[in-house]
Amino acid sequence: MLKNLLFLSSIFLLSGCYSTQHSLNYDSNKKKLSIKTQSILKDIILNNPTYNTKNDQCIDLDFTIKDVINEKYSNLYIRYGSLKNYCFFTDYFGIPYFKKIIAKNYDIRYIKFIKKEKIQEFEFSYFKINKNKELIIIAFYGAYEQGFIIDEKGTLANELKSSLK
Repeated sequence: MLKNLLFLSSIFLLSGCYSTQHSLNYDSNKKKLSIKTQSILKDIILNNPTYNTKNDQCIDLDFTIKDVINEKYSNLYIRYGSLKNYCFFTDYFGIPYFKKIIAKNYDIRYIKFIKKEKIQEFEFSYFKINKNKELIIIAFYGAYEQGFIIDEKGTLANELKSSLK
């Protein structure tokens, strides 16, 4: 009994020392966004990014990047959040943020879900907006992190999918 109690105590103690490795990192000097997961390593050079960050007692790393008029990728909207290991996710990082971004940047009269593809830890959701424009939301999840990218042109989604297969 004492041996089991000692074993459980050591597990709890060590789990408090767990550190997360961030899947999305941004280097403001190089204007470079790096995506690094178990299955992919991809660097994206941004054109004119607007970077915002937020701090909280539960948040390890939280940022949004808006990069408009990027020649290669068109407009990108990136949201990433990583929590400290004693906290849990709410809807804070998810769909409400993208509803606000989409409503702010697009005059939407029509939206239709086309398809969803899951490849490893990534999920690609395709939407048709106003019957003539396609929008792709790239999402990935980890135990303590979530990331979402709105990809207007589809170039980034295609690059990630080809790297994952």
